[in-house]
Amino acid sequence: MPKIQQLNTWLMEHGQDLNLALIIFLGAAIVSGLVVRLAQNRLRAAKVSEQKVALITRTIYVVFTLVGLLFALHVLGLQWVAIRRILFSVILIGCIAILVLRRYIPPMPFKAGDMVEVAGLLGIVESVSVVNTRLKAFDGRTMFIPNSVIMKDKIINYHFTPNRRIDLTFGVGYKDDLLKAKAIMAEMLAEDPRILEEPAPRVFVMGLSENSVNIRMWAWSKNSDYFRTRCDLIEKVKLRFDCEGITIAYPQLDVHLSENAAREAGLSKGEDNSASNS
Repeated sequence: MPKIQQLNTWLMEHGQDLNLALIIFLGAAIVSGLVVRLAQNRLRAAKVSEQKVALITRTIYVVFTLVGLLFALHVLGLQWVAIRRILFSVILIGCIAILVLRRYIPPMPFKAGDMVEVAGLLGIVESVSVVNTRLKAFDGRTMFIPNSVIMKDKIINYHFTPNRRIDLTFGVGYKDDLLKAKAIMAEMLAEDPRILEEPAPRVFVMGLSENSVNIRMWAWSKNSDYFRTRCDLIEKVKLRFDCEGITIAYPQLDVHLSENAAREAGLSKGEDNSASNS
């Protein structure tokens, strides 16, 4: 009970100071968030790497928040001498951290908003920190990939190229009309407005496999249209081949028996039947 009474007495005496300290601290947190956003925009406009942006903005946030905390503590009775010493130490440590660590942070070849393929994963970069990269996959998953893993693996950044080439291969049967199949594929490319005129689309015979004649089409589209255009071309070519009677070959095995082998096979079958009847 005495402790509760002491707490009530302290709250009554310092209630206004406590409210003021809380307002100062919350105000400092809000201001630090605004300053961080402004710094992020300025640094990204200056083409600073995302890791360095993260390091600098986090340091700014910590410093501003700590300044607000110290002012709040001063309202509650902390002396200005102690506040000046703490502020000087924090700012000095922050500056040293930025100057030292920035030299050891390798720049990533992508930024937030880029579509990349890293460590075998495809998605949109949401953020890049000093430690890891946050990737948003197209199925909704959020993945955190350590930067050390990324730097050791192949990185494909689809943002750097405005256009992408669509490569599709269709295998038609040996008995089908090859020139007709090529004409249909060329027609599908010519009718699609998303296919770019330059570089010009191409259709050519790629090779002869065991089961089919492989025809490949090359066409370029805008990066933003790539996936949908590719899917639509596969569907259109398949439906058109069905209408024109052109078959898409599938793996099969033809067995040819010589006349002697067939006769021996028939004889063996007859012997088996006789044995079963007896």
